[in-house]
This record gives sequence, structure tokens and C-alpha cells, in this order.
Amino acid sequence: MRFTDPEPCLIFHTANSWDDYDRSGNVIAVNMLGCRFKSAKLVYSAGAVDVPKVERAFGENDIVQLYYYRFDLVTGNISHAFPLAGIPFEFPTVPPSLGMMPSRYVYGCTMASGSFDERLGGAAKVDCLVKLDVLELIERGKRRGPGKWDVPVDNRSAREIMDQGGLISIFNCPDGWYAQEPRFVPRHNGRGEDDGYLLSYGEPLSSRK
Repeated sequence: MRFTDPEPCLIFHTANSWDDYDRSGNVIAVNMLGCRFKSAKLVYSAGAVDVPKVERAFGENDIVQLYYYRFDLVTGNISHAFPLAGIPFEFPTVPPSLGMMPSRYVYGCTMASGSFDERLGGAAKVDCLVKLDVLELIERGKRRGPGKWDVPVDNRSAREIMDQGGLISIFNCPDGWYAQEPRFVPRHNGRGEDDGYLLSYGEPLSSRK
């Protein structure tokens, strides 16, 4: 068992994790992708407990982001730590057969505007599903050098991603509809890792009583 002391944060959902090996087959590092908040404000609010001043200050403009860590088992340090995208990202999923492996794509929820921090005062309205090419984003992030980086690898807004595409794809729900937690179902005899169906559940806002 190894312990590493990272910067304090809050991670409800881990997207994926996988090992790095040396030429002899020894594990030398652990990679992890998680949906990271800077503070624990959400926990206090969910429990109807007053948020401490230190958490309010530390979590100002807190946006949950898909965050990459590389835990170096040789040095015992975190060699790399950075967000992959600037958009809010939660409820991640990968193809079931690729969990605990370097899956190229991660899918999850985002929104055209706002952030999941809005749940502190009410329900977050998830109106978009998102697909990220995480392996390429990680490689681009590593090219900046080791250590902790606060600036996301892709710092575009949701609207810019929708207009431009690239390593991140955002899929809008129909107008007035909202979704939650997707799951990826591979196509039988599919031709690639992303050949399949992204399933979610949702309802129109007008149907709620």
C-alpha cells in the first residue's frame, strides 16, 4: 500500500485508472482520471450543513473538471496533475471491457451553460452529453512538462467545442430535455472502441410536477 499527499480536493466519481509498466513488466506508475472539485462545499450543502468559510473561499468559482493524475510509484510523488477540459464534467463512463485499462474515450455529462456547482442551490440541468479523447488530451498535457497545471489542456467553452469539434464532442439534448448518467454499450462486432451506443435517461422539464 502506498500513500501520496495531493492538494486537497473532492472527487465523487473516478472515470478510469490504469497502470504504467517498465520493460520488465513491473508497475511503475498509476494513472487516474477523476471528476474533481476544488472544495467540499457540495458535501456540506447536500447534508443541509452550513458551509465553513474556508471551504467557501477555497471553492470560489469551483467547477468540477475531468482531472488527470499520474502517481509515480518509483519516487512516491505525483508526477503530473492537470484538468483535461475547462467545461464542467460529471458522471463518467467508459466501455465496460476497458475499465482499468487505457481506454481512449471517456463519456459523461456537461451543460451548455452553468456548472454542477449549481446543485448547491438546486438541481443541475444536464442538457449535454460529452465524449473526450482522453489519451490524446493526456499526451498534450504531458508535453507541457511535469508537475501541477491549473490551466486545462483544452480550455474552450462548451459553445466553442460545439462549433469547432476536435478532441471533445458535445451532444445536445433536444430543447427542453435533460439527461443524466450515460452508459456506453459497444456494438456487437464493432469496428472501433467508440463503435456503439451511448444510453442515458431523461425527461422534458415541462413533464415535472
